[in-house]
Amino acid sequence: MLTDGFPSYSDILLLNRTAVHLVARLIKAAQFWKIREKKKEKEKKEKEKKEKEKKEKKEKKEKTPTNRREREIT
Repeated sequence: MLTDGFPSYSDILLLNRTAVHLVARLIKAAQFWKIREKKKEKEKKEKEKKEKEKKEKKEKKEKTPTNRREREIT
């Protein structure tokens, strides 16, 4: 381990390898969260679009006459 207060070469290599693995895991986690956030935003936009279409369809249905006489008058 430590000889004369300095780490050995193998200790340095082990710490370096550990650091590299930790950084790689952090990068993977960041990518995962970024993808997850994009997916949530996409789902939110799709939901808003569906609600908007549903609302427009409902308004259109309310505007159109329901019975035959009303259709003939217009």
